[in-house]
Amino acid sequence: SSGINAEYGQLPELYAWCSVLNYLQSTKNVPHPVLVYEDIANVTRDLHVHGTLHAHIMRNIGRYLEPNPKLGEMLEMLRNEKKQLFILTNSPYEFVNVGMKHMLGNKWRSQFDVVICLSQKPKFFEDKYRVFRRLTRRNTPAFGEVKELKEGEVYCEGNVRDLHRLTGWDPCQILYFGDQMYADLAEPILNQGWHTGAIIRELENEIDLLNSEKYQKNMHVLKELNYLIREVQRLLPDPTAVKYTEQWCIERKQVRTELRTLHVSPFCSTFRTHLMPTLFYRRLSRFAEIYTSNLANLVNYNPSHFRFTPVRQDLPHEM
Repeated sequence: SSGINAEYGQLPELYAWCSVLNYLQSTKNVPHPVLVYEDIANVTRDLHVHGTLHAHIMRNIGRYLEPNPKLGEMLEMLRNEKKQLFILTNSPYEFVNVGMKHMLGNKWRSQFDVVICLSQKPKFFEDKYRVFRRLTRRNTPAFGEVKELKEGEVYCEGNVRDLHRLTGWDPCQILYFGDQMYADLAEPILNQGWHTGAIIRELENEIDLLNSEKYQKNMHVLKELNYLIREVQRLLPDPTAVKYTEQWCIERKQVRTELRTLHVSPFCSTFRTHLMPTLFYRRLSRFAEIYTSNLANLVNYNPSHFRFTPVRQDLPHEM
């Protein structure tokens, strides 16, 4: 169940856990699985707490981040439309600064009205008494009271209630994007009234597959077979109808199998299991109102004129 509920950010930890356990089983020296899990979880936590992981990524930033010119174009478009932009992240400023310079250049802070680091989400949304602290030029928290969130400054800690109060933002007018469903999106949409969007990098491969000629052809055949089977059953128990129904069901099974084999991943689609959405998608649809593989994709939509509206899905009794 832990694998089912895991988010993509936890996959490396799960992979390490499975690999170590598999190795220990091959050596006939198998400790209790809980001990293996706890040791790996402690190591993973220490990599974050002590900054080892961040330091490695900063030294090799080009391996982990690929600049996208459309990202800067999108931010500029939003600024021109008088939208206020903010960053809310759990990462330290040193780490954020290296990544944003790589993506947007040295003047990246001028693109944002508010920058908040070390926010400790989801605690940021739950603890009403953590005050904002301004970071000094030495990247150390100042002790002075923060009475307003100024453009060009960097802040840490804080809480969502003070964010609303100091900026004057209406929670219902905030659209927040994140790539962690529980840490980033669950609390804002369920309890704070924010609108939310999810970034799912793995979506790119799935869309490429869905747009391929072979997948489109098989999907068209599958839909036609579903329609024929549903309609011909009105004639049952006519012998001819029974014959064709059985034949089409066999063909339908073959097409579904071929659709599954087109997926590169052995787990097939991230979002669908045959006709049913996966648990991951059910959680995603609850915590995110829109989702995309890359934030820069939104450059194609004018924020003043475009509205994202949900596609109506027929319920079984409506079909």
